Amino acid sequence: MNIKRRNPNFEMLRILSMLFIIANHCILNVATPEYQAQQVKGFNFILTDILYQAVYVAVNCYVLISGYFLVGNNKCNLNFHKVMKLWSVVFFYSVSIYAICVLGLKLQPLALKDIVHVLLPIHYDLYWFITQYMALFLISPFLIKAANCMSRESYRNLLIISFFIVSILQLSGLKGGFSLLWFIFLFMFAGYIRIYNPRHFIKKHPLASYITMTCILAFISIVGGYHQSQLSIVSYLGFYNGPFIFVSSISLFYVFKEMKTLKENNWIVKATFFFAPACFGIYLIHEHPYLKDYLWENVLNLALSLHEVNVLFVLFISIVLFIVCALIEKMRIFMFKLIQIDNGIAFISNKMVDFYSNIKKLWQNR
Repeated sequence: MNIKRRNPNFEMLRILSMLFIIANHCILNVATPEYQAQQVKGFNFILTDILYQAVYVAVNCYVLISGYFLVGNNKCNLNFHKVMKLWSVVFFYSVSIYAICVLGLKLQPLALKDIVHVLLPIHYDLYWFITQYMALFLISPFLIKAANCMSRESYRNLLIISFFIVSILQLSGLKGGFSLLWFIFLFMFAGYIRIYNPRHFIKKHPLASYITMTCILAFISIVGGYHQSQLSIVSYLGFYNGPFIFVSSISLFYVFKEMKTLKENNWIVKATFFFAPACFGIYLIHEHPYLKDYLWENVLNLALSLHEVNVLFVLFISIVLFIVCALIEKMRIFMFKLIQIDNGIAFISNKMVDFYSNIKKLWQNR
């Protein structure tokens, strides 16, 4: 789908979510327990913890956006072209950044095991989110069909039972929401919103709900961690699949869903449509497992030179990294078009569709 035909509100949410992901990683890697014990104290500690709880909704919001639009399209056939396109971008950054780290930055020696891992990034879970998201995308046609075939009552009961299992009971296999099962629940929940547009308190007061959930989580975290000067996610309530962080994620989703849509000639919308397509690449660049330690070590050194880690520092670093990585991704997009890689991907995906169709016919004629 052309990005310019999408709702700019959700593209703004996509951009904000990526900024939140970078901010979350910045806090995790820069405001370390040892450094917090020296610098992040008092009011600054409280503000940093509040920001930490506020940005943790980002991953959930990404999955909600996907579910909302894919279920809304009501297309039950797998888009091989998009699968190949996503895989090509993951493969490009997996290999190229590894090469830069080994040959350019000399961060580590060339190793056969590492080469195999970067050549098969999804199989070896090089990016945990990409592995789960790709699996979700592959099974999405069946989820979409189920969402559109069920009655409203059955759909609602499925979500209630699923929520009890994945968020209230929180089975050990869910890994705090880092699992495919949690992604499926979010996907289906967003689909229910798209199909039925239910009325509830969160929809009427999304911003108030988001702020309330953030403050509650921050209060619990601060009470539990202040004496150690240690920022932390509230384990049961605040993991990705925690009930409080789930409500917080839905609230932020509704903030943008219910927000008045700006006109396309507005400069904010133009900037949104410029940066939104780069969000996928931004994640792949700054979260590459062979680069991220080097990246955050240098950011930490910068923080130490300033003698303080605070909210403004985290936000500044997040924005700078977002812009730099976005420009790199824009160059990657331009390069792929210039050497017609996208055309090659389209050719391969069409062949895959033909092969799948032939296998399907053979199976049906058994």
